[in-house]
Amino acid sequence: MSRFPRARVLAGLAGWVAVGLVGTLFLTVAASLLCGQRAVVVLSGSMEPVFSPGDVLIERSIEPSRVQVGQIVTFHEPGTDRMLTHRVRTIESRGAQLVFTTKGDADNSVQRWAIGRDGQLGQPVQAIPKIGYLVTFAKTPLGLIVVVLLPLLLVAGLELVRIWRPVPTKDTPVAASGAHS
Repeated sequence: MSRFPRARVLAGLAGWVAVGLVGTLFLTVAASLLCGQRAVVVLSGSMEPVFSPGDVLIERSIEPSRVQVGQIVTFHEPGTDRMLTHRVRTIESRGAQLVFTTKGDADNSVQRWAIGRDGQLGQPVQAIPKIGYLVTFAKTPLGLIVVVLLPLLLVAGLELVRIWRPVPTKDTPVAASGAHS
């Protein structure tokens, strides 16, 4: 019998829970991609209390001409490659383009930007709270090791120990407990 059966069981359980969480996260993001949606991580508090830093937003694509004032959209911040998710304040039609004014619910500043009528914006359809911290961490080399590889190696190691451990028989002597009669 093992000297630390409870610790071994808890380590195995922790490994399986970690693998399950990573698997669930992967399946959620994969399912959204297969349905034509995408997942984005909220990096700032500009939309609090609606969305908080670390939330993952599952978004569908929406045509700019279908957006209405008051809706929340994800767009490229003017002049950068950064994505922002803010609420639409005004929409103006200027020929082949629509000019949007957007603002984060917790921000004081507004963004004014234009997009062609045939462009695409993101519209959040679901938010997964706080899991974005794990997604962001998992994108780093250390995060990949800690979040994905370490739990897999832990589970594999425990399973190998279980497979290779000799099965005790009735004839196998049990070690003395240290107490004498």
